[in-house]
Amino acid sequence: MVNINGDEYLLYDCPKPRVGLIRGSTVDEFGNLTMSEEAIYGSVLAMT
Repeated sequence: MVNINGDEYLLYDCPKPRVGLIRGSTVDEFGNLTMSEEAIYGSVLAMT
């Protein structure tokens, strides 16, 4: 429990994610993904 400006709040540790979701248009036999037909590329490099 944490007291901030006279208000009490519960403080929890945030768990770290261990998975990532990957979406691609096509994949080859080596497991390489391409995003040639995706509408939005978003944060593709954030998981590397």
